[in-house]
Amino acid sequence: MKLSIIIVSYNTKNILDECLSSIYNSKIRDSFEIIVVDNCSKDRSVEMLESKYPDVILVKNDVNNLFAKANNQGAKIAKGEYLLLLNSDTIVYDDNLQKMVDYFDTLDSNVICIGPKILNRDKSVQSKGFANPGIMERLTMCFKLYKFLPSCLLPMGTPVKKDIPRKVGWVSGSCMMMRKEEYLRVGGLNENLEFYGEEPEFGYRTYKRGYLTCYYPFAEIIHLGGESSKNTPPPPIFFSNN
Repeated sequence: MKLSIIIVSYNTKNILDECLSSIYNSKIRDSFEIIVVDNCSKDRSVEMLESKYPDVILVKNDVNNLFAKANNQGAKIAKGEYLLLLNSDTIVYDDNLQKMVDYFDTLDSNVICIGPKILNRDKSVQSKGFANPGIMERLTMCFKLYKFLPSCLLPMGTPVKKDIPRKVGWVSGSCMMMRKEEYLRVGGLNENLEFYGEEPEFGYRTYKRGYLTCYYPFAEIIHLGGESSKNTPPPPIFFSNN
């Protein structure tokens, strides 16, 4: 199995249906499986999955295990070489997932995670990767130095003028592709974080352990959930050096 697609769902029946349909209608050449971890939905999501998508591997939680723990549940039963943590409010199209797999195959083993260009429904850009929250990164963003400095002088993960694959601090949790073995080795997402912050914490923690995260702009997916906040930068997040 090349790819395990893990989707966490909590009362997202309709958009989950749209997401799954988009995956099956996309162009994926390699073998893949889909694992849906349902966090005790009350909107008949489980019934929809069982009747419409019998090939989906369904994990039914008795309580809402939230984002990190539910994704880690899926990762532990996944059979794929790569994991794709995919939000239920995303739309996949064309061969973009295959592009991500093909690109990952070319990377060194110290790259633990890659993320595509994240688009809004109207195809405007929502996310292109983020920098780790160090002092230089924050100064660069606050004073918009990335608009003037050559890319070779920018801290890792700050925006660049051209669409080029590059190292970043972290990528949007709406679509993160991981090496399964390394993901499990580092403990997956931090289950102590209950609401937001899982992606930057994962990027920061794995970077300190010698792993890299890369942004790949030549693959893209649509993320519906970010439309209302597409012009708002992510909140500042700080981590200790421990």
